[in-house]
Amino acid sequence: MWERRDRALRRLLFSGTVLLLALQLGGCAASLARKIRLEAVQEVRTYGTAGADLTLWMTNESRRTIRLEAACVDFYTDSVFLGRVRLRDTVVLAKRSSEEVKSRWKNESPDVAGWYVLEKRLREQDLGLLDVTVEFTVKAGAFRRTIYWERVPVSNFLNIFAPDGKDLVDDK
Repeated sequence: MWERRDRALRRLLFSGTVLLLALQLGGCAASLARKIRLEAVQEVRTYGTAGADLTLWMTNESRRTIRLEAACVDFYTDSVFLGRVRLRDTVVLAKRSSEEVKSRWKNESPDVAGWYVLEKRLREQDLGLLDVTVEFTVKAGAFRRTIYWERVPVSNFLNIFAPDGKDLVDDK
């Protein structure tokens, strides 16, 4: 039961991180986007309703250091706000590197019931009923961009990174 929830949470956090890199780099220089790869999701560690740590193995073959300076993802079901995850610290992917990238996310919600509903949707992989609003601030070299998507279904958001149905996250 908890493994399914953790798997869905891994996919969601992974997709958000990759999305911000792909969108930002495509806006700065299209060739950069081809030089950034996510190799594996190494670990997702949740802290109840307080937050989560996400560890990825990423490769940056570009000549630019990539910095994720801010990120915020709001979760909705129908028109009800369930909660928000916010990046706590800047995440850096060094130029011409292949390395472990760690990020810490803080959960925010007006009530615990919202997190219960969100957790239930993730555990049951009922992603069609969840929408997200996503905002990222990314810096690549001298370029800084804020990327904003409003009320995107989570299932569509995840399909950006697995259009052929391939599961992007290995279960451990």
